[in-house]
Amino acid sequence: MSWARKTSLRSSVPLARSPFKRKSRKRAKKAEREHMGVVAGLYCVVCRNLGYDESPAEVHHVRFLAGGGQRAEHADTIPLCPLHHRVGGYGVAFHAGPAEFQRRYGTEAELLEQTRRDVAHRIFASVAPEVA
Repeated sequence: MSWARKTSLRSSVPLARSPFKRKSRKRAKKAEREHMGVVAGLYCVVCRNLGYDESPAEVHHVRFLAGGGQRAEHADTIPLCPLHHRVGGYGVAFHAGPAEFQRRYGTEAELLEQTRRDVAHRIFASVAPEVA
């Protein structure tokens, strides 16, 4: 009995890209970057809800709208300070414990809705400052 391979390991046909794999966009489009800039300029949504003013924010892509392992669209973002986003530890930072974070501060859906209202108000105020 011979253990010699009868066929080569090389395939004569290159492997095709699976239709189920999405190519990720490496960079946000201009309008998306502008939107994320407005969101970050709102300051941390949790700090504002707790009564703290002007806490610099970074953009957090909400998870509840994305599939497993996928990031949400750039429009689906909320402003969180570094403490509430990633460095605050369990129960304080979203990435340290999402369930506890949402129990304490509100769900991502609620914070996203608040952020969307704040963005709309800021845009309206910049277009019609005498009305707002």
